Amino acid sequence: MNNYKEYLKSRGKSLVYSNYVKYFLEFLEKKGIGFPAVTKDHITEFFNGKYSSASKNLFINALRNYGDYLEIPKDQNIFYQTKLLKIETHLPSYVTFEDVGAGISYMITNRYPCPDKLRTILWSFFWFALRKNEWLHLSREDIDLKKCTAIIRNTKTKHDRVITFPKDLAKMLHDYFQTEEQVGKNFCNITEAQLRTLLKNTGQTKKQRASSRVLKWR
Repeated sequence: MNNYKEYLKSRGKSLVYSNYVKYFLEFLEKKGIGFPAVTKDHITEFFNGKYSSASKNLFINALRNYGDYLEIPKDQNIFYQTKLLKIETHLPSYVTFEDVGAGISYMITNRYPCPDKLRTILWSFFWFALRKNEWLHLSREDIDLKKCTAIIRNTKTKHDRVITFPKDLAKMLHDYFQTEEQVGKNFCNITEAQLRTLLKNTGQTKKQRASSRVLKWR
């Protein structure tokens, strides 16, 4: 799987693909089946009502890519014969872990110029769970990467509050901060207009894009 991850990096693809491939290969291992021998029945059994349409599309795209990595001709890769599912155009009032992964995958696949910054922006938006203005006015000096906490000062109630976030996000923030200094008020150097454009582009709803359900303004 490490070699596959290097393959993804070298082609500017999302590492999220490796997670979907891993889950499917574990299923095949239990069945005693090799990847080239997969049939539509196996795919149906694997999905079996467990995943949303967006997630199924991610699996299909990831496993198409994995077949390319194995140098399996497209006409022999069952996933190229499997149609992507139509995604609902209705945007829910919330966002899930899957939604963020789908949005990042789509943007990176379509050559977003700064994938590390993209991941930092979208995952921080998800894990911080802040209002738009709170996120935009969050400064690095108020983020404690060792304690995994942040002080939110620009709140609706005018009172400061402290939030916590996972260590994985702290590592992501640390790595990103090493590549770019803060300029202005926002810890990611993003303006409101830039953030609107990013979220709008991430949430485009065309039937072959797995990221149609992405972030909305709170």
